[in-house]
Amino acid sequence: MQSKMILVAVILFITFSACKKEKATITEKKFDSYMPFKKGNFWVYENFTLDSSGVQIDRSYDDTLYVSNDSTINGNKYYEIKWKKGSINLYQIYNNWLRDSSGYIVDINGERMFSSVNFSDTLRVRKDADFPMWKVILFYKMDKSLKSIATRAGNFEALNCKAEVYSNEQGNVIQEFINTFYAKSIGIVEANILFLDNPENRITTRLNSYYLQ
Repeated sequence: MQSKMILVAVILFITFSACKKEKATITEKKFDSYMPFKKGNFWVYENFTLDSSGVQIDRSYDDTLYVSNDSTINGNKYYEIKWKKGSINLYQIYNNWLRDSSGYIVDINGERMFSSVNFSDTLRVRKDADFPMWKVILFYKMDKSLKSIATRAGNFEALNCKAEVYSNEQGNVIQEFINTFYAKSIGIVEANILFLDNPENRITTRLNSYYLQ
């Protein structure tokens, strides 16, 4: 009888140890951050245009993007992003509450602003109601290939959240791209947007300096 009890105890001990060991090997997957969210972080950008011959025309002002606040909303911690001036290039980012979510950057409405894991699906669609003066529709999707971006703040390998633009203004259909480049652990290093009345010209916003905690 005593031998049976000892045998049962040994079996239970081995089973418990195996379960404990198995649980210990389960780790939560970590995702790289492409927009360091912490109150006080900021990024300074220069703005310029490139004409049809590729000549850079400075727009004589800088912009600053910064994390101004944080708050828990619906059980998740979000960060308020603001501009000191407000570049047209990053209108979808500033004055918005954002957070990291398993390889995505999302806002409080669940809109997917960026992804480092999804390169096949359309992240979001901005319809012409958002741009009544231009009658455009934007389809945002990630470009899987990295692009080298040279800035005054350094050289970066960045992922592009690309918006495909369709315009029906004056009966014309124009297909163009708006690009927003994110570097790992840094944030947005470059963005550009086209003039719909002159698609050969683009406004470019490029990182000049930054401060991250």
